Order: sequence, then structure tokens, then C-alpha cells
Amino acid sequence: MDRKARSKPMQNILNRLLLKDNVEVINFGDKMILDEDVEMWPIVDVLISFFSTGFPLEKAIRYVHLRKPVCVNDLDLQTVLWDRRAVLRILAASGVPTPPSLSVDRNGGPDLDPALVQDIKNRLGVDISVAHVPKQFEMHDEDVLVVNGQSIRKPFVEKPVSGEDHNVHIYFPKSRGGGGRRLFRKVGNKSSEFDPNLVYPRTDGSYIYEEFMDVDNAEDIKIYTIGPDFAHAETRKSPVVDGLVKRNPDGKEVRYITELTADERRIAREISLAFKQFICGFDLLRVKDKSYVIDVNGWSFVKGNDEYYDKCAQVLSKFFEANVASCPQRSPCVLENVSEETSSWVLKANVTVFRHGDRSPKQKLKRSFKASEPFAAPVIALLHGCREEIILRQQLELVEEALEEASKLPDANEEDLLFLIEVIERKKDMPGTKIQIKPSFNKETGVLEKTQLIIKWGGEFSHAARHQARDYGKNMRRDMLIMNKEALDNCTVYTSSERRVLSSAEIFANAFLNDEKQDDSTDNKPREMVVRKDLLDDSNAAKDLLDRVKKELKKDLAPGSPTQNERPVGWPEDLPPPALMGGTIREILLSLGETMHKNYETLDVDTVQDRWCTHETPMLFRERWDKLIHDFDEEPHEPTRASELSDMLSHDGLHNRAFLERIFYSPDEEPRLNRLHKLYRLSLVLFDYVCPREYGITSEEKEQIGLLTSQPLLKSIIGNLKKSSEVKGLCAFYFTKESHIHTLLNLILSSDLKVIMPRPPPMDYFSSITFEVYERETSHSNSASPTDTLASNAGKPELSLVISVSEGAHSNEVLFINLDARHALTPLPSRKLTTHMDFDEAIAKLSTHSCKRQDNETARGQVEGSAVFFGEQDEDQRIVPIPYKCMDIDGYSVTSTIPASLPSFQVAMRQGLFKARSNTNQINASMVPSMRLMSSTPRRLDDSRDKERKTTGAEIPAKKAEEAPKTMQERMQSMWSTIKYLFRFYLNGVKQIWSNRTIVKEIRAEVRETGRPLTFEETTMIRTHGSDMIKLPLFLLILVTLEELLPLMVIYTPFLLPSTCILPSQRLKIRKRLEVKRENAVKEVNHLNLDDPVLQQANSGEGMEQSKSLSSISPQGIQELVTIFNLSAWGGNRLRRGRLAAHIKRLLDDDKSLALSRLLSETSDDNLDLLADTCTERGIRAVNVTAAEMRETKPPSLLQVALLPKQLPEIGGPEEVILEEIKQEDDQTVMRQTSTVVSEVVQEEKRIESEEKRK
Repeated sequence: MDRKARSKPMQNILNRLLLKDNVEVINFGDKMILDEDVEMWPIVDVLISFFSTGFPLEKAIRYVHLRKPVCVNDLDLQTVLWDRRAVLRILAASGVPTPPSLSVDRNGGPDLDPALVQDIKNRLGVDISVAHVPKQFEMHDEDVLVVNGQSIRKPFVEKPVSGEDHNVHIYFPKSRGGGGRRLFRKVGNKSSEFDPNLVYPRTDGSYIYEEFMDVDNAEDIKIYTIGPDFAHAETRKSPVVDGLVKRNPDGKEVRYITELTADERRIAREISLAFKQFICGFDLLRVKDKSYVIDVNGWSFVKGNDEYYDKCAQVLSKFFEANVASCPQRSPCVLENVSEETSSWVLKANVTVFRHGDRSPKQKLKRSFKASEPFAAPVIALLHGCREEIILRQQLELVEEALEEASKLPDANEEDLLFLIEVIERKKDMPGTKIQIKPSFNKETGVLEKTQLIIKWGGEFSHAARHQARDYGKNMRRDMLIMNKEALDNCTVYTSSERRVLSSAEIFANAFLNDEKQDDSTDNKPREMVVRKDLLDDSNAAKDLLDRVKKELKKDLAPGSPTQNERPVGWPEDLPPPALMGGTIREILLSLGETMHKNYETLDVDTVQDRWCTHETPMLFRERWDKLIHDFDEEPHEPTRASELSDMLSHDGLHNRAFLERIFYSPDEEPRLNRLHKLYRLSLVLFDYVCPREYGITSEEKEQIGLLTSQPLLKSIIGNLKKSSEVKGLCAFYFTKESHIHTLLNLILSSDLKVIMPRPPPMDYFSSITFEVYERETSHSNSASPTDTLASNAGKPELSLVISVSEGAHSNEVLFINLDARHALTPLPSRKLTTHMDFDEAIAKLSTHSCKRQDNETARGQVEGSAVFFGEQDEDQRIVPIPYKCMDIDGYSVTSTIPASLPSFQVAMRQGLFKARSNTNQINASMVPSMRLMSSTPRRLDDSRDKERKTTGAEIPAKKAEEAPKTMQERMQSMWSTIKYLFRFYLNGVKQIWSNRTIVKEIRAEVRETGRPLTFEETTMIRTHGSDMIKLPLFLLILVTLEELLPLMVIYTPFLLPSTCILPSQRLKIRKRLEVKRENAVKEVNHLNLDDPVLQQANSGEGMEQSKSLSSISPQGIQELVTIFNLSAWGGNRLRRGRLAAHIKRLLDDDKSLALSRLLSETSDDNLDLLADTCTERGIRAVNVTAAEMRETKPPSLLQVALLPKQLPEIGGPEEVILEEIKQEDDQTVMRQTSTVVSEVVQEEKRIESEEKRK
């Protein structure tokens, strides 16, 4: 099926196979598989076919019997995998250990093809069709099950005999509390749940009862074979533990690579051969020193592992060559009663509409100015007589001036107007900030009634969006190389004019069009994309209808409405109905707001989170949440609040997880973060209810809004689809915003097409709607190439259209996903929205909408401010180039089409807009309390500014005068100040070493007197202090004589600096560089294939033998292990081996005190540096991971088991973001790097000085 055949793992493997000249890939496709007879299926030499949901396996078996291709996985034996009884009997006959079990057959035993049963009997000597009818089936004392005289005691596992039924039960004995756990296919982040009433086994079907195994480390193992001689293994948390699933940003369950024992490799070989499944997955449990197989899954791929993909392609390639060459030439012509004509459906066109990628939360302020109010005149004058909405993106000072003038007129709310001026002044330098001026006219008289001013900022393209666009572009290119590579030469990209949409389009197009095997410099063809504001920008055409729908929705969400106690279909029973949701959310938000303010007062918020995305700060985080809480407090039933809350929680859950969880944490709350998690669930449910209804509640409203908003886009799409029959291949990609995605989907759903998706999915960031056109091609068995089939008498090619939808980067478990530095959810694969449809019929149905509205009714109703005020041309269409390479700066795409941020942008973001008010009880109804400024009078615009601007707007305000260059005296004073701060910082570091000396003496004295052991923290401090004392003499010498060398030491020899003389930011940079070296070393160690452990358990069970096992490792292996553990590589191999042995011995000694330390159990982040250092010296990652992840990843030495190089715990490798940061640092001059170090030190010293003055 397409869902599997075009998945990322399959793409990766097929693209590697295509690198060989003698390999051609033919994807049968869903239409061929489901709708065509097997006689018409393409003829191939090698068939990759496996069962998945909806796949007609019996039909595929008929094809194999007909055409006799070489099968990678035997199709007949795949039917055996549907019956767990047959699987267990084959495993037993193959010498594969399984848990002791009983079988209860109430359906007559396995229902299998007799010929297959006989084949297995001949090969393995076992009859898999035997039935075990339960003559006796009873429970004794609720703990023992007796079946036909055989007994099994709880705990035991009850499995349905059907391999496709995942409703497995585990029953526990009374001695363990009784009850049971229900296992099921993963739903969200759950895979099982405990049921205290689960006591008696089921009697409604056939089941297998297995002894429950208490596995090692609470882990299951998934093994993937590639032929009988290669197997890859990964561990995962057992669903029995708590039923919660850990997921990565791709939405896949978190797994860790593990090494197989010799017996486990033998098991993998036996399973692959017995079931004739060349590529096969199975589940295994490790119990003490034995391994047991509990399930065989059939075809399974490892996800996201390039080394596996390389190996798989390599082994498959050899398999193809060996088996195709050894088979006699197969010609279908010689087969009797077999058609010589076959066909295939070839992808001719892919037209996809994308929503932009991940962005920061959008913020806005609205104010209305009635035409009847005298003070509104300056604001209304900004319309310049326009009846359309004006969007002003530059020269926002024009609005400031109008507000300034209005504030001086009679009856003006001066405080509010000056507040608006302050908002604009603070936010205007941010990229993407804009002001919308929206007039409203009386429908009968056409007279202006009011003008609305909307200030918008935020919504900026994030570094996660860059990864989403680039990765999706690469994956789509790989897919197109398989489906129709000629379409790559006929590609058009259309985009909205919005920054985040442009960026998404540009990075996607760059990845999609770039040939990874070819140097870009050799391709001189110009590449362009088309900005289509008329198709893809915001539109006001449906404004009146949208406002009416919004009012109706607001009524439904308000308490007291006739439907307030009604729950929609599928609404969770444990949650209040939609009309009561707002009040519940409001209470939780107000409670969390109090916690947030308390934590801001008591915590050093600048140290809670090392890295902030999209130039945010703790100040801006608080600003956003204060505004949201205030808005919910005022209007909890406003429909737009649902999307704002969901947007904010998802953004901070991905980009600011550590800060979000710390700032809303209360020590009195149990379970931990319960309010935050409850708020997240409520927000998701409410958003899923509100979002699709914002674009129409009834089907008629959905269609009308869709027509007014997206009919021009649909007409353009239909035009592209019609061209597909005239070309060999075509791609057209449209990039737009959320409103167009939803309204376009509503138009499609109202077109009377054959929709098979039961419910439209949520359309999250980088969601998409894809139209694919397929054309039938016919081949003759004696023809070397396919020919187009002229299916109709008119000679037209036979075409088929199918529409698919991807919900994009969507997850309902954002707060529970294991994150990496990308902070990016992976867009989900597309799912079929419709069946394959006759092309002409489908196009006719989609085109009926064009008759229902005139083009002038769908006009956008917007005009650019640059056209109104400065006379520039407002073009609905323009061409922009697609650069061959995109440069990344802090996660932003800075290219020829996207202007770089202004120099003041970062400063403006760090300043923030809103300062917290000390007395939050003083509320002015017209103001947002948390948005009030500390100063009693907001800063006015400069009175000297020229107020006599001409009404034509032709003049542009003069730029601010540049600062005069500093005099020599001022430069000397600045230099002296820097030297003073630099010296003071390092001198304070030396003083701290001396203070630590006293503390160490006191600790040692207390230990001597009491006889107690040293704690882990004390041991670490003593060791660090000893190291600092060794470094101190050289450091003092440099400080006194050559102070200017100290910044260079930070850059080139940080290991020579005492720990008290390194800033946290500098320490983080050092760790990042160590992480890159460590990851590279881990890869090298894995390539060395070291099968012997570095450490082996001593016979006594106490301690470890070191020298013998270390001496067996090659010098290169020792070198890499030294790097992994961050040890000095100085000296020969013997010295390094001794250093490594001593380090591991010390770790083992430390682990005794570490196990008793609060470091691994506490939930606060107070000792984050110590935790990171502890992980680093144990070879465990400590960069871009949370404290919780570091605590969960126990070091190998702590587990007191053999430490294999391949078993070093990994939480992902050094992400591209880290590598980019290091590259950018290395590309800077020494002068620039030195300047950065000095600046960091000076800023830190100034901060300390400021705090001391304040105290």
C-alpha cells in the first residue's frame, strides 16, 4: 500500500537501491493493487510485498503464483503470522525459546491453507493446524488457571490467537494486589492501563496463556533482521511498567540501540529462515541470562537510522543479484492462459497546498475608533479615502503620529492612546510587526461608521520550521525520484507574501530542487517562485459571514445558552461540555498565573533555561502569559481564546519546555504539574471543537466561506491538474496560511467527491492537501518499454485523481515528547481523503464551485500601506528567486528574498514591551493590567518631530542622526572600564577558590570527627577544589602579568582555567564542543565492532576486573574511549589505558555515594551544572537535554553491569544546530571571539554590581 511503500524508511532504502544502474523500482500503487486484476499487474523480477491494513494479501499471493517473481518475503507464510498459535509452534520446532504457555482453541484451531500446513510439516516436522479444545477451563482460588489438566499460575498473559488483535490482558495474583493490566495498540502516549477488576480470563474466544516474565531493566527488545545473517536490535520501555509511551519529535516511540548476544543472533537467524521472511521483526524479552521470543511481526523497518538503511540496501542488492541471476529466465508468454498485456498507473502530477511551518505565538492589540468621536479623526485620516483594509508593514511612525495627535483632542482617552504608542514604539523593529487599519461601513448608506486599528507582532518563522520545510522537501524529492523523476524538471512554487510563508516555501523549494549528488554550482538554471497575494494572502471577502459565524459560536460557548449542557459526539465524558469549558480554563489559568508571579519573584529566571528560541527572553515569556491570562479572565468564552491558548502551550512545550515546567511548578502540587497538564488537555479538546467551526458551523456556511476565501486558489489548482495530461510530469506547490488550508478543505468536502476519511484531521503547521494525477500505462510482455493506453475512443489517456491530507506537525502529546535541539515535530505522512476517482468526473465536481460566485465577490479587500502612503505599486503577483543555498543564522533563513533582521531587533526583543506592575489590583477597565508600564507617564514622541507631513504621504520621515564617533578620551575611559570589570571578575574567582579552601577543611574535619562517609556533592567539591588549586599558580601569574591572555584561554585552553573563573554561558559552549567530539568517538567505537566488554563482572560479584578487558582493546579503541570520557589523550597507549582504568574505578567508587545523592531524585534544577558534569565524565550527553532526561539516563557504571562501547546511553547525536553554532564561532576572527568573551564577562560583572547596589 502507498502508506507503507512511500514511507520515509522505504524511500531511504529504495533511493539507495536506485543508485545502482541495473535497478528500476515500480510502485504498484493503491489503485492498481485494489482495483485491477492481478493479470494486469506489472511484471517484475523481484517483489517486495508485505501485509498492512487494507492490503489484499490473498490477491498478492495469486499474483506470485501467476508470475513467479523472486519474493523478498514469502507471501504464503505471511498468513501464518495472523495466528499466534501457529507462530508459537513454528518457533518451538525451530529451537527458539518462548515463555511457557497454554492454548485454548474455541474456533477449531488455525485456519490455514492445507498446502502451506504440509510444507511446514515437511520442512520443520510440526503440524501447526492441531486444535486444543478446552475440555476443562477453570480458575482455582482466583490465582491458578487449569486447562485440560495443565495449570498456569498468575501472573500470566492472555493473548487473542489473532495476530492482528492487540487487546492483550495481564492478570496479577492476589499477593501482588490482584487486578490486571489491559494492553492495546498505542493511543496517544498510552499503551496500557491498569484495571483492578480484571480478575477472570475471557471465555468468548480462543486465547493463548503465557507465563508473565519479569524482564531485565523493564525493557522489551525489538529485533529487525535483514536476511539470516544480520540483525539490528533496539530496546524500549515495556508497556507493562506504567502504560505511558515515550515519543520522539517524529511521533515514534523512543528506542535505544542494543547489542545482541550470540544466542540472540542465532534466534534471529532461525526465525528468518523458518518463516521465510528475509526482512522480519520480532519481539524478545531478556530474563536474567536467557532470552524469550514473544511475537513475530513480519516485515518491519528501523526508523531514522542511516546506518541501518545503508546496510539494508547493501544486503538487499546482493540478494537481488544472487537470486535473479540463479533463476531461469522467466517469460510470462510461455505461461498458459496468461495475458501478455499488463499495465501500471504512473504519477503524472503532484499539486500540493501547504500551510507554513512552525512559528512563534502571534500577539495583537485591537482598538476601535468611531467616526462620530472627534478624537478619532487623525486615525480615520490614515485611510486616505480607501474603503479596503490597509496593511502597514513599514514606517509605523505614521500611526504613532496619528495617535499622538488624537491624544491631544477633546474626549480622548489619553492614557490608552499613549499606551498604544508605546506598544508600537517597542515592537516596530521586530520583523513581521504590522498594523492593520480596517474601515467598517454602513451596509445601507455606505457611510463610514468606525475604523479598527490592529497591531500585530510575533508569528515569526522558527528554527523548527526550517527543519520541517527542509526535511519535507528532501523526503518529497526522494519520493518523486521513485514515482516520476521527470516531474522534478517541471516544478512551480507559489507563495503568499507573508514572511513565514515565504521562508517555508523557499527552504522547501531549495531542498526539493537540489540534487544531493550534484554540486549546485554546476546548475546554472534560474529557479524562481511566484508570490500570489491574490490566491494565498489573507482575504476579507468572507468577513461578514465569518463575523456572523463567530457570534453564533460565541453564543454556543457561553454559559446560559440552550445547549450549555450538550456534549458533541466523541466529547470526553470526564470533561465539562464546551459551554462550561471557558470557566474551567479561566480558573486554572488564574491559579497558574499566581504560581508564575511567585516563581518570578523567588527564582533567578535567567538561569532556568540555557537557550531561548526566536529571540525570546524570560521577560517576553511573562508578557505573553500575562496577556493571555488577562484576556481569558475578561472573556473566557471568546472563540479565538481557544486557539491562542493551544498555540501558546504547544509553542512553549516544544521550545521552552524547561522554563514552562519550572515557572508553573508548585512544590505543593501533586501529582507534579497536574494543573499544567490538565490545562493542556482542556485546551486541545476545546481547540479541536472550535477550530473547524470558525470557518462555518453548518455545511452551507462552510461552503460559502470556502467559496469567498479559496475559490481563486481552487481554480488555479484545477488549471494545474488539467495540464498534467499534456506533460510527462508536473509539480505545483502552494504555500499559504491556516485560513486558506481550512477553507480549501471545506470546499473539497462540499464537492460531492468519494471521501473515505471519516473525520477531517486538524491542520497544524506544515499540514498539506495533495492532489495526485495518475495515468495508466500499458506494457506488453515482449515490449521493452511501456506505452500510453488510450482508454477511450476519443484517444484521451485514462487518468485518475486522488486527494490526500496531512495534518502536518501535529501531536496531542507535546508536553510529553522527548525533545532534541531541533524542537521540531515532524509533519505526519499524508492519508487518503478520497478514493481514486475518474479524473474528468472529479474535475467536473470541483469546478462546479466556479459557477456559484463571481470573481469580484472573492476580492481580497486589502491594500498595502506602501501603496497608500508612498505611492508604491501593490502587485498581486511577482517573481522572486530561489537561492541555491540558504544561510542559517540562529535558526532563521536569511536569503535574497527574506530581509535579515534589523540590528535593533535583538535589543528590542530583550527589552520586551510590558513590565510587571507591583500592584496588580489597580485595574483600569480600558487597559490590560499586566501590560501597564512602570513609569507613570509613557514616553511621548519627540515634540520636535515634523508634524506637517503632506497628506500624499510622499515624504518619508528622516532617519535618526547617527551618533558622533567617540573621542580618544572616551575610548580610553571605555577601555579602562572594561579592564577593571575583567580584572574584578577573575579576582573574585580567585577569592572564591580561597573561600572554598576553608569549606573543604571544615568538611574534612567533620568527616573525621563523625566518621560518616562523604556525600557525592562533597566528594565532587573536594575534587574540583583540588583541581582549582593546581591551576591557580599559573592562572595568577597570567592575571597579574598578561591579563589580556585570559579571554584567549577561554577559547583555546579552557581546561587550564579554574572552575570559578568560567561563566555558565562559556561552560555551555565548552560542553557543546565536547559533545561533538564524544559523539564522533562513539561512532568510531561502534565501527570497531568491539564485542568484548570494557569491564567484566568479577567472579565474586563485587567490583570489576579492568586491566584484562581493557588490554584486549586496540589502541584506537582506547583513544576513542578516552575521548568519550573526556580524559587527557596525552602520552602513549599504555598511559591512556591506565588513565581510563583509573577513571572507571573512580566512577564505580563515586556511584556508591551518587546512588544516595539527591542529584538523581530531586525535581528542581538547582544543581544543573553538577548534574551535567556528572553525566559528562560518565560519557553521557549533557547538552540540549533536560535535567529529567539526564536523571533518567543512568550511567552504565551505576547499573553495575558490563559496559559495552555500543551500549553507551544515547539521547540523540549532536544536532545540526550545535554544529552550526560551533562552525559560526570558528568562522569568526580571533579578535571577534575574544571580544565576545570579554563582553560576556563584563556584562556578568555589571549584573552582579547592579544587584549589589539594589540590595
